[in-house]
Amino acid sequence: MKKIMCSILLFALLFNFTACSSQLSNNDVSKVNYPSQGELERYKNKEFIDCINSFSSKTAYEIFNDEEFKSKNINYSPISVYFAMSLLCTGANNQTEKELLDLLCLEGKDKNYLSEECAKLYKGLYRDNEEGKLLLANSLWMQNNIEFKKEYIENSEKYFYTSLYNIDFANQNDVNLISEWISNNTNNLLKPKFESNPETILAIINTIYFNTRWKSEFNKKNNYNDVFNITDDETTDCEFMHQNFNTHSYLKGEGYVSTCLYLNEGTMHFILPDKNVKVDDLIKSEDKLNSMMTDILNKDERIFAQVNFDIPKFKIKSDIYLNEIIKNLGCESVFVNSDFSDMTNGMAYVSLIKQGNYLSVDEEGVEAAAYTAVCENGCAMPAENIFDFKLDRPFIYIVTSDNGTILFMGICNNPSVE
Repeated sequence: MKKIMCSILLFALLFNFTACSSQLSNNDVSKVNYPSQGELERYKNKEFIDCINSFSSKTAYEIFNDEEFKSKNINYSPISVYFAMSLLCTGANNQTEKELLDLLCLEGKDKNYLSEECAKLYKGLYRDNEEGKLLLANSLWMQNNIEFKKEYIENSEKYFYTSLYNIDFANQNDVNLISEWISNNTNNLLKPKFESNPETILAIINTIYFNTRWKSEFNKKNNYNDVFNITDDETTDCEFMHQNFNTHSYLKGEGYVSTCLYLNEGTMHFILPDKNVKVDDLIKSEDKLNSMMTDILNKDERIFAQVNFDIPKFKIKSDIYLNEIIKNLGCESVFVNSDFSDMTNGMAYVSLIKQGNYLSVDEEGVEAAAYTAVCENGCAMPAENIFDFKLDRPFIYIVTSDNGTILFMGICNNPSVE
């Protein structure tokens, strides 16, 4: 029986967007027409956003508690993985389809619902204006002698705004075009190398470009160097940014305090454990992590004060292998006994799911990037009290869009290293 490999690669990032170079044009089958500003609407389906954020919570729990990332910096883009698995799901059938829908927190829903909501969310997230940019791009790279289901291709174009390319995966020069496309769509920041493989028949690429400034930027003149306490016994010197808000809110939770900074197109939440609490204590229970995230994103009972922010500048790069995590969450049939008969004829199974990403926080705003690869074989009155919020020990962060969709989340254990 012929084995088939299908690679699904997603990139989520915050960099200057560059269109694909003309070198790719010879392989074009179809290019997408991105939404115009007149087509854009704020996405308001809280039920679907809650599904994505539930997916974010349960996958983050698995990733954050992976021994590989203990005491390390980790950045993760759940929306990138969600779009990747959604594109995979639209080509699945029977038990494989059910497990993917369950993974995506869509129990009781079907692929039609998933496709329609992803299309609406795409237009709800997509922004390209002076306030900021959140640009999403998808592409299918198809083996030029393999037939794919017409319905799968049309669904990918219609609901996921997907560009189509025909290449020969046995030809290294053709495969290099995928890296070129990724590089072009990440402002040359990410350029993973892919090896030619005659068994590969499909690669699905998603890029997310997010670039927006703080609503109130930090003044570099107020920066200063100070100590960051990595552990009780280990410290490092780093550069802190400082800013005061006469009236701002914060949340006092069980074992932590949280507040946020507003972006022109989104929000960045910071979660600082109490001095006698470690980050591990906040994430060691899936229920506790989910409850904390729900409170931070939704709870209205906040304290208003003059808040003094002291935040380290930091950059984080991560590579996350997701095969075991996806299996642990009950989605096993994508790896064995798979049914992707709505994508192509013949047997196929997933061999690799990987995300590589990058995030940077400085005086102007937030910059981040991520890719996920799935390879398939076969306002209040002025406050009187003052609250000092200094991130001088390991902390958690969450970056959301304006509609509350989680774009990035992670843990900074040491801001002096990437």
